[in-house]
Amino acid sequence: DACFEVLDTLPEALLGDPVDDLIAALHMQLALFAMSAKAPPDARLRNFYWSQQQFYNVLNLRPKETGAYQCHAGFWRLIGEECMAAGVLRSIAYSTEAALPPKPPHIETPLQEAPPAWGPGFRPRILIINHANVDCGIDALYDGLCCVLGAARVSEYPWKPFLHGRPLNGDVRHPSACNHPGEKKPLVQLEAELRAGAFDLILFSDIFQFLPCENVLRLINANQAVPLFVADTQDEGADNLPRMLAWLERERVAGHFKREMLRCARYSPGTYPLPLAYSESRVLHAAPGERQHDVFWAGHRHFGLRRIYLEHVEAKLGRRFDKLYESGAYVRRMEQSRIGLDIFGLGFDTIRYWELPAHGCMLLAEKKPIHIPHDFEDARTAVFFRDLPELDEKLSYYLGRPHEVAEIAAAGHAHFMAHHTSSARAKQFLAQVQSCLEGL
Repeated sequence: DACFEVLDTLPEALLGDPVDDLIAALHMQLALFAMSAKAPPDARLRNFYWSQQQFYNVLNLRPKETGAYQCHAGFWRLIGEECMAAGVLRSIAYSTEAALPPKPPHIETPLQEAPPAWGPGFRPRILIINHANVDCGIDALYDGLCCVLGAARVSEYPWKPFLHGRPLNGDVRHPSACNHPGEKKPLVQLEAELRAGAFDLILFSDIFQFLPCENVLRLINANQAVPLFVADTQDEGADNLPRMLAWLERERVAGHFKREMLRCARYSPGTYPLPLAYSESRVLHAAPGERQHDVFWAGHRHFGLRRIYLEHVEAKLGRRFDKLYESGAYVRRMEQSRIGLDIFGLGFDTIRYWELPAHGCMLLAEKKPIHIPHDFEDARTAVFFRDLPELDEKLSYYLGRPHEVAEIAAAGHAHFMAHHTSSARAKQFLAQVQSCLEGL
């Protein structure tokens, strides 16, 4: 505990040298692991995500630092995920040509229980309270809600111009921008509308607490008869609801939606999965002709096991995946590729997981340890791998079988269109909200 506190408060002036940074990150990772051995489950899960950040910091400095992998695998076991632990250890062993640890017995992941069906008669008027920055989860949900309910029934605070036709900052490549009509409403106007009964529910999603607390409290307390829901669409899977309840000065909310909802963890009662989605307005509707490229990847490699995965694939294919594309060229390259690679980022749920099948690639993805209702099925609508040797094996197999790739890609595209567009995600959200409200 003391070790972590010292390392976590090191002055910036003492850091900057790669060796010093590596030593600090390794020891923070080890300290958090040691602290968690006897910690309660909620603290253990939060420590896991802090430790994972240090693990990624180590990998950025030294991608094959074996001790960091061993510590991270131990933490996966500590929170109850033996398959993820085995994948970490098998990947570094394969990358360093060491003896492979045994593969854990294959346990078929049960399909997640489908959320209740949305009844189109349930058409609530919704106020979304979020920060003003890009938020891929909430922005996609906003887009879907406008498509399903009509833009007049969905308002946001504060106003986000890029949801209403204004371009995003040029440095931002997330597909959050959309173009729905709407009115920029000041805080006092929204307060008055809430008091007058103009909204049927409030969705709060500023988990980072960027907004002034007094402004948020003014809105949620303007009419306490309006049900309050919380959505956590951030990149980590700790249960943030207790902290948010304290900040919102509430004992409970009507429902809690969570993007990174780990299968091995227990969350506050009334927590439901809400993975990312991808707008159907961006989707390829008519399949192109013969795809010219075998494998698609574009992006940074700062998180997850991206470094060792990508370096292995690059060596296997004899080319680099280091080209940056502007938005239009990025989509065109996807539409010209047969296989699209998805690897964990800072969060396990990634935009790439949804945009690849949307644009007709066969999704070749690292198997996610989170709840995803209506998830893709291995070898039917996508192909999954759990470690580097399995990625190597499956990539070799499918590179030689273009007809199978095309069949899985087509099935994956159809499955995406049925269950994972912005509109589909909005309907799933509305169905769960309706179920929560009926249970109040």
